Amino acid sequence: MEHMTLLHRLLYLFKQFELKIGLTNEGVPRSPVTGTARQLVQERCWTGALTLAFVAHNAEEALTETHLQGTLLQAYSNNALTPSEQVMASMLLSCMALLWLGVALRARQLTYVSGINTALAGILLFNALVPHLLLFGILHHYTPGVITVLLFSIPLGIYQLVRQRRLGILTLPLFIKCLWAGLLMGLVSITLALGLSKLLV
Repeated sequence: MEHMTLLHRLLYLFKQFELKIGLTNEGVPRSPVTGTARQLVQERCWTGALTLAFVAHNAEEALTETHLQGTLLQAYSNNALTPSEQVMASMLLSCMALLWLGVALRARQLTYVSGINTALAGILLFNALVPHLLLFGILHHYTPGVITVLLFSIPLGIYQLVRQRRLGILTLPLFIKCLWAGLLMGLVSITLALGLSKLLV
């Protein structure tokens, strides 16, 4: 119950933040040119926020990688990463997230940026559930990344998915495709980061 109250408060804060700094079109007259241009800037700003949440999460994992050795990695693999390999993997994942931010900043079509945001939100939520919340529920103690998952990934991911559906920039079929693409992209990115970390360290 307390967790739900905290989640509601965080979602409310995201909404107030959006209203305060002008990242919403409520009450603003729309036009075919300025409305679309403004929305493009808004979506890019939210891409930056999603990317920062992802980088913060990877930083928490990297800083607590010693604790990770006895929980997450051994739960999934007999060939666990060394602490230095785990740090490298977290850095590589952050770089991949920054690459998507670069794509969003260069994109000229609103649907592209909205699709990227939907995919990133899906990645944040999927990564929050598997493995972080799952392991937290099984082990009943801190696991690396769970703090940023609770503070940023879950509320920001939920807020973005609800926001994207409310804005209606993406059709429902395209919205679902972007979610699936995000999940696939997340799995591929994690696999690449884990593989490269063993080669580079």
